[in-house]
Amino acid sequence: MPSRVIWRIYTSSGCSIRFRASSLGAVVILAQDQVHDEYGKPMREHGSFYVPNDYVLKLAQEHLEFLPAVSNSSLPADAVEELDRCWQPARS
Repeated sequence: MPSRVIWRIYTSSGCSIRFRASSLGAVVILAQDQVHDEYGKPMREHGSFYVPNDYVLKLAQEHLEFLPAVSNSSLPADAVEELDRCWQPARS
């Protein structure tokens, strides 16, 4: 796990309240994948931040006004499986 993980994107109730008071109908929240080398191995010492797909999906389940946008590098061997896994909650 990288040393700097952003865990407070749109998590404060104040942020959610301010959003609900705006004219916007929804907000897209973005995941940010880790940097990977050419073999698909995460390079934890590179990249400025990391927002896991699971966190974005959790927020979208808790707040219907948040639309999740997952992030997936095509380099890891499980890239297709990760996209399919992230798509599952949206189907149910």
